Amino acid sequence: MGVERAPNPCADALTRLEAQSRILRAVVDALPVGLMVFDADLRLRYWNRLAFAILDLPETLAVEGALFADLIRIPAERGEYGPGDPAQLVAERVALARQFQPHRLERRRPDGRCHLVQGEPFYDENGQPAGFVSTFTDITSLKETETALNVTVDRLQTLIDHLPSAVTLFDGELRLVAWNRQLLKLLDFPPELIAEGVSLEQLVRYNIARGEYGEIRDPEDYIARFLEVARHFQPHEFERVRPNGQVLHIVGQPVPSGGFVTIYTDVTRQRQVEEELQRLAIVDELTGLANRTALLAQLPRMCQEARRRHERLAVLLVDLDRFKWINDSAGHEAGDQLLQEAARRITSEVRSSDLAARLGGDEFAIVAPSAQLLQVADLAERLLAALAHPFTLAAGTWQIGASIGIALFPDDEENASALLRAADLAMRRAKGEGGNTYLWPFLGLASVLRSMILAQAIRPLPIFTPFRLPN
Repeated sequence: MGVERAPNPCADALTRLEAQSRILRAVVDALPVGLMVFDADLRLRYWNRLAFAILDLPETLAVEGALFADLIRIPAERGEYGPGDPAQLVAERVALARQFQPHRLERRRPDGRCHLVQGEPFYDENGQPAGFVSTFTDITSLKETETALNVTVDRLQTLIDHLPSAVTLFDGELRLVAWNRQLLKLLDFPPELIAEGVSLEQLVRYNIARGEYGEIRDPEDYIARFLEVARHFQPHEFERVRPNGQVLHIVGQPVPSGGFVTIYTDVTRQRQVEEELQRLAIVDELTGLANRTALLAQLPRMCQEARRRHERLAVLLVDLDRFKWINDSAGHEAGDQLLQEAARRITSEVRSSDLAARLGGDEFAIVAPSAQLLQVADLAERLLAALAHPFTLAAGTWQIGASIGIALFPDDEENASALLRAADLAMRRAKGEGGNTYLWPFLGLASVLRSMILAQAIRPLPIFTPFRLPN
């Protein structure tokens, strides 16, 4: 029969401590970072192989109780702490270590590798420093990636800074995370306002305060609706005219990760050119009146409106008498001056509702809606009188007259092109009869008489007919 061994509490406790130590050692060795633990005397107590590998220290120093000074002497002698006496560099770092302060630093080794050192002190039951734990992480790949990313960001920032358009990037929380310098110029934002993290709401409030969006009766309601639309992160494109007249073309696109990028382009000059081209397309450059294109475009619409209102519309074609002789005698510059003055006189005699146009050369046209026969006759007489008055030009004083042909809608013709032909025929007949007069084409006789009776006409209208009347 065997002899039972008496329990040995000390042996059992030792066994448990050894088991815990093996577990702790396994955990330390499995850490993805290098680890060193120093006691209050700056002696090494715990470590793992990765720490010595990252620091490139000889494994002969990986012994319990190794001095902190001995461990850092090797990198000091290799110049990893910079130039200087290694002994002095070691002494300075030992003095810093004895302060037991948290620390974090990056150190690049001579071979180009870089590691991150982080240290945290720990304390005994009395709150006194009992040592510190240092971790070492090889961040060479991270730094290379960071460097490459910085290069990319710098290139991208340089690119967008030199774009002629302003660019903003807002995140999913509607906060500004990127922009370029052109933004400050195009939108007149002060530099102190634009900073990373400034909210879209702050920028909208700033614009409202300076009247950027015109008069806003309820700013809070405007802001709420503005932000509600922005939170939908939908593509958008529109133009906005700033109070100073600047026209911005704004295009926004959502970002897959959240938020949206917006591009602001100054299209002021482009719009001015477009407006000028549109104006030149319908305005006679010399006189400022509507041109033939504008007349041909508007006359059909004016005829339709007259038909809808059951009203007459008159077309008067005005051809200047003796203009060619003055133009040939005094020169084209004098001729241009005369045309400009003639246009001014014609404009002064017509109503604001009338359309005055220069058809080309010395030929003008007036379209008078809502016209009565005697009103049209009176206008023709006033035009003759205005154009018969002497013209004082740089090349001297000249006397001209005018030949005017008149056609009425719908009495003479019921479409615009035929109406112009009828007025042109009347004008040529007036010119053929010596000029300085106005003539009408043949009107339905009953219509003429009825209109004259209703208007209590007391003077005859000069009428001609291009048709042979029956005997």
